[in-house]
Amino acid sequence: LRPRPLEPELEPADALGPFDREGPRPPRDEEPLFTERRPPSTSEPGPATKETEPYEPPTRGRDTEAGLPSLLVPPARLALSLGNFDVSPPSAELRRWTFPDQEGVSWSSLESAREGDWVILRGSVDVRAGQDRIQADEVRLNEKTKQLLAEGNVVLDHLDSRLAGERMDFDLNTNTGTVWNAIGYARGDITFTGERVEKIGENKYVVYAGSFTSCTQPLPIWQVKVTKAIVDVDKFVYMFNPRVLFKKVPASWFPWAAVPIKQERSTGFMVPKASSSSVRGFSVSEDFFWAINRSSDVTIGGQWWDKFGWSADVLARWHLNGMSSPGRFEAIYVDAIEAEEEAGRVLDDTRWYASIEHVQDIWDDWKLTIRGEIGSDRLTQQQPFFDLEGNLGTATPIFNQRVTLQRRWGKHSLSINLENDERESQSATGSPLETGATRTSTRTARRLPEVEYRMSSVQLGGKTWAALQVEGSVGYHHASEPIDYDGLYMGTPTSFGGSTYDHDWYVADVYPQLRFPMGTPFFEIVPSVSMRATYWSAQEAEDTAPTLIFDPTGDMTTDTVSLTERATVEEGLFLWAWDAGVRVGGPDFQRIYRRAALPGQRKWQHLIEPEIDFRYTPKIDREFPISQDRRRGHYSGRFDKTGATASVSLINTLRTKTVAPIGEKAGAARDWLIWRLSADYNFRDKNRTATFILEDNDPPVPDVTREESSHWGDIRSDVNFRPTDNIRFSLRNTFDILQDDVTSTSLTGGVEGQWGYVDLAYTSRRDTRTLEDQNTELTVTGEHWFYKGDRIRIGYDFTKSFNGSVAATGSQRARSSWPYKRLDVSYFNQCCGVSLSWEDVDDRSVDREKEWTFIITLKDVGNFLRFRRRSTN
Repeated sequence: LRPRPLEPELEPADALGPFDREGPRPPRDEEPLFTERRPPSTSEPGPATKETEPYEPPTRGRDTEAGLPSLLVPPARLALSLGNFDVSPPSAELRRWTFPDQEGVSWSSLESAREGDWVILRGSVDVRAGQDRIQADEVRLNEKTKQLLAEGNVVLDHLDSRLAGERMDFDLNTNTGTVWNAIGYARGDITFTGERVEKIGENKYVVYAGSFTSCTQPLPIWQVKVTKAIVDVDKFVYMFNPRVLFKKVPASWFPWAAVPIKQERSTGFMVPKASSSSVRGFSVSEDFFWAINRSSDVTIGGQWWDKFGWSADVLARWHLNGMSSPGRFEAIYVDAIEAEEEAGRVLDDTRWYASIEHVQDIWDDWKLTIRGEIGSDRLTQQQPFFDLEGNLGTATPIFNQRVTLQRRWGKHSLSINLENDERESQSATGSPLETGATRTSTRTARRLPEVEYRMSSVQLGGKTWAALQVEGSVGYHHASEPIDYDGLYMGTPTSFGGSTYDHDWYVADVYPQLRFPMGTPFFEIVPSVSMRATYWSAQEAEDTAPTLIFDPTGDMTTDTVSLTERATVEEGLFLWAWDAGVRVGGPDFQRIYRRAALPGQRKWQHLIEPEIDFRYTPKIDREFPISQDRRRGHYSGRFDKTGATASVSLINTLRTKTVAPIGEKAGAARDWLIWRLSADYNFRDKNRTATFILEDNDPPVPDVTREESSHWGDIRSDVNFRPTDNIRFSLRNTFDILQDDVTSTSLTGGVEGQWGYVDLAYTSRRDTRTLEDQNTELTVTGEHWFYKGDRIRIGYDFTKSFNGSVAATGSQRARSSWPYKRLDVSYFNQCCGVSLSWEDVDDRSVDREKEWTFIITLKDVGNFLRFRRRSTN
């Protein structure tokens, strides 16, 4: 068992110094782990902090027998943060219980006497030897052999470790010895007891017949009993025959375990998790964390279900010189219990997926980005990864790599992209092949390479009324989609195939956009004009008649399969087009209320801002650019026909600001309410045409209908309400001008505070012809903490469908009116905690699944189940 890190932070190596684990670090504030409280302004709970004053040791003399003041004994440390990891241990000079190293032995006491080679010290005895400090009621010290015998309230301090007991036998030559009936303090909150404890090295102790816990009660809530343990300060506690007890009730037993007692990231096993699912059955998951060095780590884990199978996953992270963020490699492997069938063919019962990402600064001004993914099924990384029947479903293999080299300077950027993207899909095919045949399609897109240049909002000639933005690129591309058929024809294995397209082409593109902002703060006019020009070295032919790719009989009439192939025309193609527009903002109207407000009172401002955005797009004669080129959409979607459209908006803003006392800085104004009304108008064509049923007749008598159309589009209303930092809501509505009614509504927002938070989302959509309710859902998510310093946490997340339950139809199963439900309950005190989670998923993507998850946490040996918006961290 080991402490599970709260997401360890990997820091750049150049910011940490060398990769060894030595070297000083600055002191830092301590953070109590089990007094977590979620600040209202953050989305995740975080530990509160407290200040600790450094301990300053008094100055003491050397080789003194009596008359020296007794040294102060600092209290044992009671807090350890597992949040922001410092990855190099503190040096000896920064330890709180460390004194300047010295040669020889010095002591102080109230009484002293000699018996031959023995010095007998009594009353508040304080002995210093190197970095060791020994305190007791009585000490016998042999000046020749340097043997020390101590009795009564014995305390041995060494660096950050402390050992106390009834009596002690200590060798000052080797700084080793034994303490009987001892209690010790290691790093963090871990305390231990033992019938006998031996100090066998500089920072190493052996405990016999002892116990370990982080609880401070007389009878700890939990403790680990051991027959023997080795305490390696700043490293691990190695336990032999450990038994976990809650109060006096035994809970578990291990033959051996290692628990880290250091503040940096530690290698070891994480706390296991158990759950029970109605679909996949009982499951257990476990992870192993490997802290390779201060700038890299690996987490290896797995999960087993008794009804479904098992999965294994790996997460590796590294943070080297020149990296702005950690690189990562993720992989997952899923093995189902048995193969499934779909449309008469057997599906794979094993799936896997892997991805990698690395971002590195090179050559001072350049940034290198490497991303890649490969797998039998991209959805394998997402849970649940099974279909409606609890199976893995159809595989969708992927093979993608991308390398980007980018340089930025001022408002300019240059990127060199290399990319290969291959995605495969399979489906069952029918005639002429028999049941069990497959149709495999592999789509490939490559940039080999592509160079892109961007310039953003450069003022021409230093003038503010002219701004130029440019995008340009040149590259070599490839796109193809071969299709293969495999199956049986008349009992004989048969394979054939073809291709829907196979293109190679060069492309050069430039897209300048020019704006001319002018006006005043209350009235603004921004004309703009843009032009795009693109050259393709090849183009795509018009769709032709399907090409026959399988004709077993030769008569081209029966049992044939054909494909429509879009052939490449080896002729260059040049397209260019322009469009223009103007945006008019204002004139703005405002009024200020409570101008004479006193300090501490609020002033209010009402601001009305009209806006008109007009765009004109001329028609061009399009030819046939290659459809797989992403620039084709600019021409096909924008210049199909001449267009002149305008978007009209009216914005109402209610703003408030608190008046500051004279001499103090005024706070920022708050947009208390923003209401935006907008609609589109098409000067050429009518946006909407609706058919109204005046008389609903049964066939064969036709219905009596009426059509209505308008150049205006629907009216959109968007209201944002934020009266405080902890309250925010957004209401959006769409008003159908032909139906004269609201057809869609959404309300999102939430309230949070020291008591917790509540978020809600409400959506409602109606049919634009009949105004019947199509889908209305309400989702409420929240978490609350309370009772004795927020020891109890209750989290919930549920979605209610107001359209009622859905009956089974054909292949679709029945669904309830509650697509999603979840409830989490957690309790923790200063040294342990338990979390119980229940989840019920009943949506369209997977079969209904109910799952229980239970986690038990010991302080310094794990973390709590944390709840936030359908996620568990």
